[in-house]
Amino acid sequence: GCIAITLAKYLPNSKVSAMDISSDALKVAKENAKLNNVNIEFIKADIFEYQSDKKFDIIVSNPPYVLESEKVLMKQNVLNNEPEIALFVDDINALKYYESIIKLSLNNLNSQGQIFFEINENYKYELNMIAQKYEYKIIDFKLDIHNKTRFLVLSKYY
Repeated sequence: GCIAITLAKYLPNSKVSAMDISSDALKVAKENAKLNNVNIEFIKADIFEYQSDKKFDIIVSNPPYVLESEKVLMKQNVLNNEPEIALFVDDINALKYYESIIKLSLNNLNSQGQIFFEINENYKYELNMIAQKYEYKIIDFKLDIHNKTRFLVLSKYY
């Protein structure tokens, strides 16, 4: 719940919802939200099945983006402390989370809304193609502290 909690804490007039498929992750996030004195709506759902009429101004997502084949490159401290379901995506359909979230946003993101993704830097071109397919424009690819392309900001065209 780090992202949702930080947004709720530093944007106190906002309404924040957080979604995860893992009950354990949501339990920890709820405890952390309470410790940080923020109010967040927690939703247990699978992004591939989730449907809602809710409208959002911003969607922020850190989906699994490390390929299964890249697992051997991961540092042990990450592997020991993060659940695999939160990290890894199969090599064959590596962008399935991004496409699913963008599809959801077509009906759930307000017309001036934006999407912020954490990404695998090796998929900039493919993510650009998906954004165009759903009539989003790329505002920016942003670098992380190691100068790797790690973030993508999308905006609706209209």
